[in-house]
Amino acid sequence: MIFEPIHRLYYQPESLLEQFFSGKIFPAKYFNLHINGRKLRIQRISDCHVDDIAYLLKNLGERSKRFRFCSDLSHVAEEFFDNLAQATVKRCQVQGYGLIVFDSETEEPVAMSQYVSNGARSAEFSITIADDWQGNGLGKILTDRIMKQAKKDGISHVEAVVAHENTAMKLILMRSGYRFSKAYYPNCSMYKLYLG
Repeated sequence: MIFEPIHRLYYQPESLLEQFFSGKIFPAKYFNLHINGRKLRIQRISDCHVDDIAYLLKNLGERSKRFRFCSDLSHVAEEFFDNLAQATVKRCQVQGYGLIVFDSETEEPVAMSQYVSNGARSAEFSITIADDWQGNGLGKILTDRIMKQAKKDGISHVEAVVAHENTAMKLILMRSGYRFSKAYYPNCSMYKLYLG
């Protein structure tokens, strides 16, 4: 995996990525990431991404939707995803931080990740990855990026709710330092990460 800045800037290469994700550098508005020979573009979530987020959520397979929302959403109207996309953007801007990833070849959104503060230096973490992009390390990259930003923003601990059967996400969380906290609803578990 290689991170590549779009604009040539005069910063140390090892700190350039950190500065981008914290929003301190411009004119760079995004970074390219290469995974398995494919080029991806990572951007911070903003107002212009509402339709992209809705598209990503609507196009998840039934299994991925069940994992992401800990529920069967086959009966939900498409407006649900439109409304959720709008809420996601607003919550990222007001209460947290989010990233969206695009396939540079097709310009389709392939992943997003966010943390949203729920008060008292605590936050909720979520991640969504398109079916075709799962299992190639993108989830771990986004999880690590979001956790670093949450720590920088003064968040002391982060919680994630995961479907019991979503073993891939549990593995990502455990490798990132999360620990099982408690059963949460009949088909989900909560994991916590203390950021120190």
